Amino acid sequence: FDIAVAARSFNLSVVVVAMAPGAILVPWRHNVSAALVMFLPGQEAGWAAAELLLGEAAPSGKLPVTFPEHEKDALQPCQSALCNYSEGLHGGWHVYDGKPVGFPFGHGLSYTDFVYSAGRSWQLHDDGSRTLSIWVKNAGNSPGAEVAQLYLGFPKEAGKPEFQLSAFARTAVLAPGQTEELHFVLRPRDLSVWNVSAGAWALFEGDFTTMIGASSRDKRLCGGFHGAASEPIV
Repeated sequence: FDIAVAARSFNLSVVVVAMAPGAILVPWRHNVSAALVMFLPGQEAGWAAAELLLGEAAPSGKLPVTFPEHEKDALQPCQSALCNYSEGLHGGWHVYDGKPVGFPFGHGLSYTDFVYSAGRSWQLHDDGSRTLSIWVKNAGNSPGAEVAQLYLGFPKEAGKPEFQLSAFARTAVLAPGQTEELHFVLRPRDLSVWNVSAGAWALFEGDFTTMIGASSRDKRLCGGFHGAASEPIV
């Protein structure tokens, strides 16, 4: 952290390459030009890092966890013999809902920028699935690939988090100015809750909200549909 601050004071560009088993604190993020998080990449890490840093490959990965702003914001480990984790469905990256974070779940940048635009609206099919498409355009000056993420919001009565990741789709490596259509599918199981009495999943009735974006906190397109209840399904 001190090195990053010192380098910034001399107008030097600093890139942090982090290899870590999971989420880390990033208090230095405002004092560096970029960060490449590789987690535990294996024996080819050196070649991969070199190609990404030198621009021979386009980064397109997304964070599978949230990097918290403060360690105290994370779900703390239990220190006793009997542990009661009461967060239920609101664990994981939902622990940080409503809090500032270092980098959010799903975050990931490239050497270019992407613009999202609406495609075909939700279509209901005979098998109960629903499909949607969007367009993603490389609006920058470098080739790159994007991973668009669909977050689904159940009706409040379902007792689920406000939004949960339900689908994602990756473009090919797009040249500057190139556009690709991405398709998302929601199946009946994705719109279901557990029916305790029946011991099976059942479609939940109500108004669902959908948000599509580049991360859990960078949502570009919004929509929704009404889902009908059903008998329990497998």
